[in-house]
Amino acid sequence: MSVQQMPTGEWFYRFQVAKETVRKQGFRTRTEAEKAEAMKMSEMLVRQSHGQTGNDDLKLNKGCDLFFEEYAVPHKRRWKEDRTHIAAIKAYFGERRIREINPRDVEAFRRYIHKTMPGMSTPHVSLNTVNHYHAALKAIINWLKKRRLYYGENPAWGVPMARVPKARVRFLSVEEERRLTPIVAKHSRLWPFYVVGLHTGMRIGEICEIRVRDFVRCPKPMIFIPNSKTSRSRYVPLSDNAAQLVATRAVGQPPEARLLDAVRPTAVNDWLKECCYEAQVMDFTFHCLRHTFAGFMLGRGVPIYKVSKMLGHSTVVTTEQHYGHLDKRVLGDEIHHIEGVMTVPKVPGLAIHEPIEQDVVNEVVNGNGDETMPTIVSLP
Repeated sequence: MSVQQMPTGEWFYRFQVAKETVRKQGFRTRTEAEKAEAMKMSEMLVRQSHGQTGNDDLKLNKGCDLFFEEYAVPHKRRWKEDRTHIAAIKAYFGERRIREINPRDVEAFRRYIHKTMPGMSTPHVSLNTVNHYHAALKAIINWLKKRRLYYGENPAWGVPMARVPKARVRFLSVEEERRLTPIVAKHSRLWPFYVVGLHTGMRIGEICEIRVRDFVRCPKPMIFIPNSKTSRSRYVPLSDNAAQLVATRAVGQPPEARLLDAVRPTAVNDWLKECCYEAQVMDFTFHCLRHTFAGFMLGRGVPIYKVSKMLGHSTVVTTEQHYGHLDKRVLGDEIHHIEGVMTVPKVPGLAIHEPIEQDVVNEVVNGNGDETMPTIVSLP
């Protein structure tokens, strides 16, 4: 046993397993130090036999740095969000070891984020944003456990996420489209983004990254997206109007050139915001064009799994969560089966009226049965 006494009278132990040296001091008696050494050595030998080489003294801030450098930056497209989350985690927990953190500390961290982090348009961030910080903490510790850098429990597991109501899905109504489109058409730089976004349902970030080489002409006009939000490639079909606009923009351009103007997504959103203000279209962003595309396609009877492929969702479940309530035709086409459950008696004065056909698209998307959904914006 490598137990020794310090000049101060305290006892300490020190031993080495493989290439890892373990030392701890502060014991009052030799027996106490020997028992602690035996337990620690037994633990280290068990880990070594299972191929485990990490230690439970890992500090959370060190684990955050490893996660960011070895995983987030090389493998995640949205690693900048991880940088923001990690900065807040390190600021709150400081030099604490992961094993010293318990679920109550995680709950306190959630309250800290909600009270101190400002939102984009509100004094405090939403509960949904707090959930993102919580999920980042959980993911970091899980990653450390998978890499065998930490073997204790994940304290973030025992804390439930806040239940956040689904955000309202904003669509462009018929009247709003009639006011907005002529104004956008006058904005020469915004117009191509508007047409492509409304005709394809692509995200603004995806549209800004389209290269000339990504435009596929045969067998049908399509846009190839090599790396979307879900880190999966996909082909997006183009309507006649969108294909005509894209083909015109691609003429005479090198394959590596951007198909549309090289601008930031925030600039496109700002342009649209100005047009919406002029058209008196409130609470509308570029992403709402994506919602309008999905609602229009589902309202016209396009199967939801096909719409899911066009939108680039990882699974059809995601599409169902956001737009499943719009796919009413799936239910309406089957309701006639209930007719056989009852035999209508022939009673004078009793009449069964014929069903009145309604415009499904307009009813679903706009909630107005008197108007019809116009064809999605066409080129002037």
